[in-house]
Amino acid sequence: MVDTLTPLAATVSLPLFFTYSGLRTEFGLLGTMPVLLFALACVAAAIVGKFGACWGAARLRGEPQGVALRVGALMNARGLMQLVALNVGLEAGIVNPSLFTVLVLVALVTTLMTTPLLSWIERREVRSTGTPYTPALARSSI
Repeated sequence: MVDTLTPLAATVSLPLFFTYSGLRTEFGLLGTMPVLLFALACVAAAIVGKFGACWGAARLRGEPQGVALRVGALMNARGLMQLVALNVGLEAGIVNPSLFTVLVLVALVTTLMTTPLLSWIERREVRSTGTPYTPALARSSI
């Protein structure tokens, strides 16, 4: 059953859900200065909070800086689960359209920044060490 439904969900249902969320988002609300400033503050708080906490936890665990930065970058992405919660909240009247738009923006920014951030971390590590990063599992099998 799972093998049969997974391709359907991945190719039809998931894009439709993202389209549905996008159509409910009123980006015109970001045109007012208070909402725009609130949106910028939410994006900054979301990045500092989640990226910083995950980076800090990795460092406390003893991971090297490059690994900690990667953990922070990968855990910072929000995407699907945040959109599900936001749509439920909007439907239930817990979240108003302005807050919905701001939090969709947070999900978009934090998810879309993951790949460029990981690329920057990789280039930074190559410049500082002269060798590209290889995960511990890959190094142990060499």
